[in-house]
Amino acid sequence: MSSGDEVKALEISTAQKQIIQPLVQEFGGPWLIEPGGGSLLIILD
Repeated sequence: MSSGDEVKALEISTAQKQIIQPLVQEFGGPWLIEPGGGSLLIILD
């Protein structure tokens, strides 16, 4: 995605983090690592 529009890709990545990170915390899962354009996390139920 970043090869087409890097600014838009960064905006989407930031928005995803703002939405997903609170959910991971809410369900008690750790946010393990955040390499490049992805993330590794665990959501516990």
